[in-house]
Amino acid sequence: MIFGEISTNAHLDFENLVREKIKEIGYDNEEKGLDYKTFEFQMKLNQQSNDIAEGVHLNKNKEDMGAGDQGLMFGYATDETDV
Repeated sequence: MIFGEISTNAHLDFENLVREKIKEIGYDNEEKGLDYKTFEFQMKLNQQSNDIAEGVHLNKNKEDMGAGDQGLMFGYATDETDV
């Protein structure tokens, strides 16, 4: 899955780029858990909001540019502990 907000005028074949990278790292058979030829690719990219773009990179010097609202969350629910 590729998802999030992006600011670019570039036209990239995201699906092909992802499939080639997965092939490169060795996932070429479903017996390995993933096959670059057959996995389901999903992409949900939107244009970055103007508010974030202005706060991060529009009209800014290279030294003053920020990272935006980057964030990755991983986790799961469990009842194995009392907390």
